[in-house]
Amino acid sequence: MGSRSFSKAQKIKHILGRINHPQTNGKVERLFGTVKQKRKEFRSLGELFGWYNNVRLHMSLRGGRETPAEAYVRKMRSKKKIGVEMVVR
Repeated sequence: MGSRSFSKAQKIKHILGRINHPQTNGKVERLFGTVKQKRKEFRSLGELFGWYNNVRLHMSLRGGRETPAEAYVRKMRSKKKIGVEMVVR
């Protein structure tokens, strides 16, 4: 199965960052730096990403008072919002 058909089957929408917009790459590079720094503290990448998305407060989100999962739910455009526990399985 190719990557496009996999994404379509999983209902994943590919969203590209803006051209010449350094913040786009900076956020990803920051994530990779954190993963590299913290990976030995967790038994698996799934556990690390669970911590990163659901426990760790991010300085760029509501002045350091919000996790990425909470921001995701807050920013959802749908009228029907899901709970944070549903974001990460």
